[in-house]
Amino acid sequence: AKELRRQQQAQQQAQQRAQQYPQAQPQYPQQYPQQYPQAQPYQQQYRQAQPYAQPQPYGPTYDQREAAYQADLARRQQAYAQAQSNAASDQGYQQQYQQPQYQQTYSTPNYGRVDYTKDGDQLDQNPDYMQYASQSYGTVPTPLMGAAYDKTPYPVSVNEPELTASITTALAQSQGEIEIGNSTVNTALVKKFYASRGNQPAFITSQGPNQQAGNLRSFFSSGVTLKGLDPRDYWSADMESRFVGGAAQSLSHKAGLELLMAQSFIRVAGDLANGRANPSLIDTHTMINKRTFNDFQALSNLLRGDAVSGLDSFEPQHPEYKALASYLPTLLDQKRRGGWAHIPGLKVLNLGVSSPDVPLVRERLVQLGVLQNYGTNDPSPVYDRTLFEGVKLFQANHKLKPDGILGSQGFGVLNIPLDERINQVRATLEKWRWLPRQLGDRYIIVNIARQEMKVVEFGRVVMQMNTINGKLLRPTNILVDKIDKVDINPFWNPPPNNILADIMPQQRKDARHMTEERVTIIGQGAAVRTVGGGQTVFAKGQVVDPQQVDWKQYINSIPSLQFREEPGPKNSLGVVKFSTTNSASIYLHDTNVRPKFQENERLFSSGCIRLQHPFQLLQYLLRDQPQYDATKLDEMMSQPTVYPHTEVKLTKEIPLYVTYQTISFGDQGEPRFTLDYYGQDSRIMHAITPVKDETF
Repeated sequence: AKELRRQQQAQQQAQQRAQQYPQAQPQYPQQYPQQYPQAQPYQQQYRQAQPYAQPQPYGPTYDQREAAYQADLARRQQAYAQAQSNAASDQGYQQQYQQPQYQQTYSTPNYGRVDYTKDGDQLDQNPDYMQYASQSYGTVPTPLMGAAYDKTPYPVSVNEPELTASITTALAQSQGEIEIGNSTVNTALVKKFYASRGNQPAFITSQGPNQQAGNLRSFFSSGVTLKGLDPRDYWSADMESRFVGGAAQSLSHKAGLELLMAQSFIRVAGDLANGRANPSLIDTHTMINKRTFNDFQALSNLLRGDAVSGLDSFEPQHPEYKALASYLPTLLDQKRRGGWAHIPGLKVLNLGVSSPDVPLVRERLVQLGVLQNYGTNDPSPVYDRTLFEGVKLFQANHKLKPDGILGSQGFGVLNIPLDERINQVRATLEKWRWLPRQLGDRYIIVNIARQEMKVVEFGRVVMQMNTINGKLLRPTNILVDKIDKVDINPFWNPPPNNILADIMPQQRKDARHMTEERVTIIGQGAAVRTVGGGQTVFAKGQVVDPQQVDWKQYINSIPSLQFREEPGPKNSLGVVKFSTTNSASIYLHDTNVRPKFQENERLFSSGCIRLQHPFQLLQYLLRDQPQYDATKLDEMMSQPTVYPHTEVKLTKEIPLYVTYQTISFGDQGEPRFTLDYYGQDSRIMHAITPVKDETF
């Protein structure tokens, strides 16, 4: 029902745009069906997608928005320079900084501290810019880049000469690791932290742990659970023993606890910022390397205030991540209160049916956050309209047929254990941390698990569509990349796995397969086994007749030939390809097989990402190049022999994030879980779970 309403709204908007921009209506050449009769169905498909082929009122161009942003950035950098100048001339700077009037000037109540930094990476709510933004592209609910941390070096004054000397000696004498009780401290790691504060202690005094240490102790030993992390990585029984010893502990014990707490402080900041695991070691199709944590000055600066709250500034600032971080405590609380009851699934539930399962289903949908907008928990055994609509939303959000009829498949999803759902949230939080902390003002993000793509501008989704992604044995790679150009009427050079698994077996079955599918094979100057038992050397660049090759001689190998699909409606890439730069040749493209977009689960490709409405994305990316308007693009795609292959470089590259997130959030804020098709969540949970099992 939601999808139908969305389509109806899209059609109404398209009609309004057609009246507003009549000159932009696509004009298909009249001769097109006669010249290319085999492409007729493709033309009809594009006509069906007509609402997506119209110019959309995206507001000002990206250049205009970026110019406004740069002007605001210059204003903030100037303010930072002025603040630094004022501070340098003020002997009481450190005390003045804590005064209320200073905080009012340099912070906002909603997003935490926003002091200006030299590289201008901390943004405030500039009224002039936000007014421009709201007028240009609608309401802006959050700052463009979110809260940020302070990297300004401030003087540190701690009167603990004995502890300072002990820390300095320990760090100077160690070559790699310091043995402290049953634990080890990475010297190189903590040295950078203490270098930012002159080797002065941060957590321990001659009288024992300070208040900051007490807050961090609670966070390390239990609070990190709410972040999806494991306390055993940051707090040990030995640390607890040293902590409760207080002032009675020896100087060496105090220094040891200081170094251990510093290491945990660095580790938790790094894990919140960059993830606990190394992404590239999770599986072979994750093409993201773990970043190294280097923000030691910013970390030291957190100790000027509430360090636990300040650690939030190291986390990803994306709204989806924040929603996940808010949802995890809800699930943990449900587990603490007894977890989820099993639903027997005694019979199929349909509107009006009465069953003892109904109250349990209603309770589960409330627990999942689905019924919050439909009603409240109710002991009635009747499967009423409220629950029926709630189940439909649940089904749609969990990639089931949204018919409201609850059978064995639906009961199976409802009975997925709470612990498994908690692990899905924890694994997805980890995967968000692999991405850059700020995704950019404009970007494309693909979620393989949900098989969907979104285009985001300044925190607002301006385009969304279904995708078809890699099948289980040929998974789509998880990566961070960019789109730098588009190819209209592209050639396709199939990768070896497609040649071995698809093209060559079909050719062995039908000698006309390559010709009918417009697959050209080209010589490479090497010998090829040919029909009749001999070998032939085909010159480099020579087009070869497929029926000359003895394909039965190539079962597990590929002949020394180049395989290429010609441009046109039968090309596997369709009529447009969005080129990327990654080494795995994973890119976005059109397709010549469109009906599969209607299926709930769409893992059918050989790795690349097929788009439901590629013309919509093409027009969006080329909107600042007027020579490629809707009419011209339609003409080019309709005549592949006239425009056989056209490469158009984007005036501005757009970041691309290909992710695999088995939980996301719907339009109403409700959680949407999917199956872990690639099995990655379980591998992540294995990687981020400590080997040791130490309790305290």
